[in-house]
Amino acid sequence: MATGDHKLSLEQPIYELEARIQKLESITERNPEARNEIRRLRRELTAKKKEIYSNLKPWETVEVARHLERPMTTDYLELVFDEFVELHGDKFFGDDRAIRTGWGKLDTYRVMVVGHQKGKTFRERMACNHGFAHPEGYRKALGKMRLAAKFKMPVIC
Repeated sequence: MATGDHKLSLEQPIYELEARIQKLESITERNPEARNEIRRLRRELTAKKKEIYSNLKPWETVEVARHLERPMTTDYLELVFDEFVELHGDKFFGDDRAIRTGWGKLDTYRVMVVGHQKGKTFRERMACNHGFAHPEGYRKALGKMRLAAKFKMPVIC
């Protein structure tokens, strides 16, 4: 879950269980019985996550969606794709940094990737307009999707 100061109040029970698990993991070498307790706590943690995230109120859903430590497009690009070549511009006005597009390689398949980028640091957020795309960003995404259709390639958004 969250590692910084950006913790949501609805996730407090999750943070407490994670802290207990970390504490027990630090003494596992000295106390082998702690392994059973760790397994039990991990099962409890999984159940607690399911309980919390399956019963979110509308505003809690917004809070989770806006969480500062939520994975972003760049995180998925690094984790999912073997290769990624970014494509810039819409051929009319300019490049909107709020929309990331490019060719990606997923296993043996070449795909077109389209995603929003809001930035991780303050400077990145300013450059990406906090993830709010301009008209050129939408033209860029549409143009890259048409390019993928021309080459009969799947689009991952």
